[in-house]
Amino acid sequence: MEISANLKKRIFTAVILKIIVLLIGYFLLVTGLVTKGLLVVCALLTLVSCFEFVNIVSANFIRKITYALLLLSPLFFTIYLFWENLPFEKTLKINLSILLLTLVCTSLLAILIGKDEKDQSKQISIDLFIGIVGIFLGLLSLINIATFDRALFYLLWLILVVSFNDSGAYFIGKAFSGGAIAKYISPNKTLHGSLGGFLMGIIIGVATSPLVFHSFNLKNSFLLSILIILASQIGDLLISLLKRIHDKKDTGKIFPGHGGLLDRIDGILLPAVVLYIFLINI
Repeated sequence: MEISANLKKRIFTAVILKIIVLLIGYFLLVTGLVTKGLLVVCALLTLVSCFEFVNIVSANFIRKITYALLLLSPLFFTIYLFWENLPFEKTLKINLSILLLTLVCTSLLAILIGKDEKDQSKQISIDLFIGIVGIFLGLLSLINIATFDRALFYLLWLILVVSFNDSGAYFIGKAFSGGAIAKYISPNKTLHGSLGGFLMGIIIGVATSPLVFHSFNLKNSFLLSILIILASQIGDLLISLLKRIHDKKDTGKIFPGHGGLLDRIDGILLPAVVLYIFLINI
């Protein structure tokens, strides 16, 4: 009964969230504020994600501030893009500059924090890796995708594929018991569930990609769908690892039955990096 009640709560929350996403998308299309509206959404995602991340990884105030400054760098880029219509070449240069600066600061942070906390150096390194790879790069990619002409359709397609992957993994994983793919990180994630997610995600991704990516052929659609799903499952595991290390069940309490924002978008952030790379190369 408890599992059934939890499942009902998860389904209800998921349906409400998808309705909200569709309503926001419709509003942006009707008002013609797609780019600016998506940038505002990205800014909110960055703020909440940063808040959840720093609250999970550290109780130390100075370290919280340092982590926050690193992860909030995409927010400053979002504000700049909101007011400036930049050509792609300049946007790319700014991206590379932000990425380089963040990596340099991250390396220095790991050295400065870790030198007096040798017993925590491994944990700090993992936190930084997940923060940069699992969160920062995804947020930065979402911000850049938001500036494309068909950004809303690209992002809705991404959410659709990831949602089918999640649903396939959850229900097929429940229906067929199998070995855990990462027992320490997330014992409930099974091989059957993973394969079910791949199957559902690939079917919906290939079937709908011609409506979104007009220049794509079947090969491109199939390859992108596979990479999106793979990145989604890896991103999910990264946030699960973060929670496991810090003994947290959820990243937050925003969504009933689903936890925090990072619990909901962990499967979207890393795929956003894959999608952005595809978009700048087609």
